[in-house]
Amino acid sequence: MKSKEIRKAINKLGPWYQRYEMGGLYTTDSMISGEPIWEDIRDLMEDDLFDSKILDIGSNAAYYTMMLALEGAIVVAIEPTPLYFKQGKWTKHYFEQKYKQKFPVKLFKKTASELGFLDIDYYDYILAISVIYHIGNQFGAYTERAMQEQKRVISQLCQMTDRIIIRTRNNRIENSISHYNSVFLENEFYMLKKIMRKRPLLLYGRLVDR
Repeated sequence: MKSKEIRKAINKLGPWYQRYEMGGLYTTDSMISGEPIWEDIRDLMEDDLFDSKILDIGSNAAYYTMMLALEGAIVVAIEPTPLYFKQGKWTKHYFEQKYKQKFPVKLFKKTASELGFLDIDYYDYILAISVIYHIGNQFGAYTERAMQEQKRVISQLCQMTDRIIIRTRNNRIENSISHYNSVFLENEFYMLKKIMRKRPLLLYGRLVDR
């Protein structure tokens, strides 16, 4: 794929939230998502992800989705924002062109509250990196309505996996972790790791090592 085509796509589909490299060009200068934290996310998972079934909720430009697919994972990605969904489709196209193969990735324009359409009952991992945070913002952080919706979504996710990875984005990290802990523990989930490299990434799991 030529640099001119890549540059045109980056400009046309901007602004980007996830940063990653395409043919020597970067989607954005931001260092808060995408490549800058991928290794932290990957460190929370098992070494071998081949044939693992993974759900990426709020997949944004689908960078994590495609990184997982490159390791042989079967990934379902959902993203409700039209712009990010278009970026995700381009990301999938770019990686398939780069590696000259089709990847077992499905992209859907859906929200975390619309999981009933999924045809897989169990996932080895669910990435809900900022989903719980955004639910809180949607209804007002720490309001009763927000907490009830967070609990509803978390309860549903807990029926679909034994491992959920989230990223808190509250400036008062201790309070944020305490809040998430209380919600997950109601569903018999336990926090296995708290902070990776000083980033607020958390893995919740039920009777698993990683």
